[in-house]
Amino acid sequence: MASGDIKPYIGCSDITVMYSVVDIAGLNSLLKSVLENAASAIFGMIALNSKVGPPKADNNSNKKKVAITMFGITTPACDAARKFLEENDCEVYVFHATGSGGLAMEKLILDGTFDGVLDLTTTELADEAFGGVLSAGSGRLTGAVKTATPTIISIGALDCINFGPRKTLPERFEGRKIHIHNSAVTLVRTNEEENRHLGEVISQRIMDNLKAGYEERLEIWLPLRSLSLIDQEGGVFRDENANRCLRDSIKQGLSRTSIRIQEESFDINDHIFAEAAARALLAMMKKR
Repeated sequence: MASGDIKPYIGCSDITVMYSVVDIAGLNSLLKSVLENAASAIFGMIALNSKVGPPKADNNSNKKKVAITMFGITTPACDAARKFLEENDCEVYVFHATGSGGLAMEKLILDGTFDGVLDLTTTELADEAFGGVLSAGSGRLTGAVKTATPTIISIGALDCINFGPRKTLPERFEGRKIHIHNSAVTLVRTNEEENRHLGEVISQRIMDNLKAGYEERLEIWLPLRSLSLIDQEGGVFRDENANRCLRDSIKQGLSRTSIRIQEESFDINDHIFAEAAARALLAMMKKR
């Protein structure tokens, strides 16, 4: 089983699994070699964590801890925000929004790990809603709201539904705008109807988990130009109407709250947008 899909066994933990190659039914030279490697790995981890002497001082112990979500097509935004936060005495934790990344981040948020969350890339919501392969489940976008952690949410890469190789694309998506990212990744562009639904999911998930008095610790930042590198002007996924449907749906869903919705005339990957969002989060954390 260790050579296949072991996600059901380890979830988003840091458990290490080594494939035995042959069954553990009697010893042979191949199995002995694998078991010796496994034992050596265990020994190495134990030895590293049990060295004699006082623990080393952690230079990051007094820094604010911030979680950021990133995808390949939102990397410039993440890099700009991370650089700004690190220059302002923050320790940044980047989570790749591939399902397991979102799961891990949500769990750590609930554990009280972070002082702030810059959720730039919420693409996992599209996979959850429309059958993509990178869903982080129904707990995505709930942890920070439940714990009143200062948070900024954006809509990075919600132009994409993620699938595997082209031949695995469900038939219902044939005829849609498709981008083959590489031999293992095929993207489908979300349309207007799907983006309206995603806006409803975002606003409803916030409303369902909103902690009393939390509104001032949550902001929604909406780029008015593009949601990813391939949605920028001239990009293969450019669709201004679909993006507008997403933004309007979010604003409508949160219209009865005092949650700040900040609209900026930039691409999400413009460093000005990313740095401004990071600056706003920093101010929110200091206020708290």
